[in-house]
Amino acid sequence: MEIEEGIIETTSEVGKKLGFTKNIFGTGSYMWYRDGYIWFSMIVVKEEKRNKGHLKRLIKNIEDKGFKIKIPTPLSKMKQYLEKYDWKKTTEIVTTPGGNKEPIEVWVRQ
Repeated sequence: MEIEEGIIETTSEVGKKLGFTKNIFGTGSYMWYRDGYIWFSMIVVKEEKRNKGHLKRLIKNIEDKGFKIKIPTPLSKMKQYLEKYDWKKTTEIVTTPGGNKEPIEVWVRQ
């Protein structure tokens, strides 16, 4: 499977192939494919679908298709998940929309 660099939305063909669909993930959820990684920009599982393994399945689907994942600046619940499943906290320098270079927290699979 090949992906063009850019946004991956729950309504896109790429999103559907990865299992990132609007029936599970909330409005406004999106990922980016950039520099060979799928970045989890904003992932929200719909309230009625929570605690049923959907995030774990999404990660597995993406990795099974040969892609690596980066999760920048996760919120506390996501951090707990990442720690539980042995992801590693790293720091990367990114260019902001204003052109500045700043360090951000990025979690990757160990």
